[in-house]
Amino acid sequence: VWPGSGEVDIMESSVNLWGSNNVYGTLHCTAGSGGSPVFTKNSTVTFSDGNFHKYAVDWDDDHIDWYYDDVKVFTYNPASYDDGPWPFKEEFYIIINLAVGGNLGGEVPAGFTSSTMEVDYVRVWQKDAGYTDRSGAIPVAGAPESTVAKSIPEGAKVVYDSSVAATNGITGSKSWNGGWATADYTASGKVLKQVTFSSISGDNACGGWDIEGYDYGANAKLHLSVYAAQNFSIKPVKPDTAFDKTVSKAGTAEWVDVEIDLGAANTLSQIGFVSSVVQNIWVDHVYITESDSGSGGSGESGSGGTGGEGGESGETGDDGINWSEIGWITASGDKFKFYSANDKVGVVSVQKPNFATKEGIYATFPAGISACSLGESNYDIQGAGIILHVDAFTAKETEFTVTSGADTITCYVYYVDGTE
Repeated sequence: VWPGSGEVDIMESSVNLWGSNNVYGTLHCTAGSGGSPVFTKNSTVTFSDGNFHKYAVDWDDDHIDWYYDDVKVFTYNPASYDDGPWPFKEEFYIIINLAVGGNLGGEVPAGFTSSTMEVDYVRVWQKDAGYTDRSGAIPVAGAPESTVAKSIPEGAKVVYDSSVAATNGITGSKSWNGGWATADYTASGKVLKQVTFSSISGDNACGGWDIEGYDYGANAKLHLSVYAAQNFSIKPVKPDTAFDKTVSKAGTAEWVDVEIDLGAANTLSQIGFVSSVVQNIWVDHVYITESDSGSGGSGESGSGGTGGEGGESGETGDDGINWSEIGWITASGDKFKFYSANDKVGVVSVQKPNFATKEGIYATFPAGISACSLGESNYDIQGAGIILHVDAFTAKETEFTVTSGADTITCYVYYVDGTE
């Protein structure tokens, strides 16, 4: 029964609604149908040249491609191969339909008498290899195999974190444009938040989480760990106002840190996600920090030293850094803290992405990185991200510089051996 049986619209045209130079490719199923299909995207065409044009789909066992005059224009990759978003594993009828009026055809002009749709041919090819039913396979292609370790600073407002399942400040979600949905996704025993952009309307798909309203001061930042293969944007949303403070990131199929300066004191009520392509992204470790709140009191026990020893009792060292206000990052029992005076520098966690030769502290900078004073054997660079090898830090406090774009940025790492 429709829409559960599925519908593949190779080409739809409505001059009344979309003008004479647009056609759409659309999919309907139980995951999305009617006015909110699971997938729909338009392509610019030329009807007025008097020529025939070719419209086609390549319907494979894990995706569907649309073509206009032999040029691929877009692709549908389902969020899963369950019947909801992927009923396209049965035999289908081919229907050629010329409709007059209705919701899609629009109002019929008073003087209308007739119209013609000319079809030169309809052809079907079948792959020799046949079709593979992927039901029950890995539910989401390209998903991360595990989450990334993250040390959340004491006193932070946790919106969602897979390591603290009982702490969940997400109260709901809604789609603002295109097809957008969120679900839980389990990787290596940890429950991540999966965000699915299933259809694009105009330039993008976007939606957001409703969260428990959080009143923050002037120095607050929103932090998220995000895994995506394609480019995406994150937008914090204040009550009753338009999107603000957008941060865009490149898709790398690696965990990356997104840090957003929330600006003037206000209340955060929603977190928005935006993509211009159909894709899934995965999110973990969502929290808000306020730099003027710190950890309060004496902080971690640490060494309790002063000056170059880092001032872990809450004192400020000779370098002017109050280390008690900065959260720990852990690796193999050792503990690290990272500091830079440049507020555009962000720290993700200790990890070993594909481009790195060793495990290290992953930090992101405002622009592409060209040099680091630690020595080439102690770091790996990719774009504006750097892995600082943890075995490069043996002193209590290490000062070094990173060249990011035209700027040379001074950074510090505070280190405590796991035996202390």
